[in-house]
Amino acid sequence: MAGLNTFSFRPGHSSLHRLDARVKLLGLMLISILTLRAGSVSLAFLTILLIVLAADCALSLPRLAGELKYFFLLLLLVFVARALSTPGDAVLQLKGVSVTSQGLLAGGLVCWRLLIIITGSLLLVISTRTARITGAVQWYFKPVPFLDETRIALMMGLVVRFIPGLLLRAAETADAQRARCVENRKNPVYRVRVLVIPFLRNIFLEADELVQAMEARGYTGRRTAPEFLMRKTDWLALVFIGIISFLLIVY
Repeated sequence: MAGLNTFSFRPGHSSLHRLDARVKLLGLMLISILTLRAGSVSLAFLTILLIVLAADCALSLPRLAGELKYFFLLLLLVFVARALSTPGDAVLQLKGVSVTSQGLLAGGLVCWRLLIIITGSLLLVISTRTARITGAVQWYFKPVPFLDETRIALMMGLVVRFIPGLLLRAAETADAQRARCVENRKNPVYRVRVLVIPFLRNIFLEADELVQAMEARGYTGRRTAPEFLMRKTDWLALVFIGIISFLLIVY
């Protein structure tokens, strides 16, 4: 159940909890986009900022690291791929494969950026109720013509609600495989197959059950949107986000 507690809304009184959902969503979108081209100085500043915000939300960093262990595996694969595919000065050569210093630097920056984005997204999820997030998405897309903002908000809400379930299901599947001593099999393809297939099957079954439940209740997505009210702290947060965005562009 750790995944459900970490990757879902947690009531609190932190600065992020008190901010308007639209402000937090806008800040996450801007920082995520600008982070993709940010340098090391900007990334270091964002890292410190996220650590401060996580501490303010009473989020345990060791526990967060434990919950993100599968994401760290993905980052490792990205790092290795960049280190091996980026041309430059070789620092290690083995059987025709070379690791370059430029590849190590590029891989480290990419992983750093992705980690900042996923951490920022996590802070948004744990500090904002799902209904407020979907309401903010609907508010942003409402003026856009030819788009059904309620459908987009519904999909966003389902994604946010499914993340804890996906992590919990993955942990349960892995525990079931360990109980059957699958980890003792030397064939890595077999181990991946017996883990992924049951996991995907359970996810598709849960998605089908959710669709049936929504249809049985006559769900249409046409609900009263939550009311938003900008306060002084929200406007100050917008100014702060603008300053951060400017610094990310400059540095």
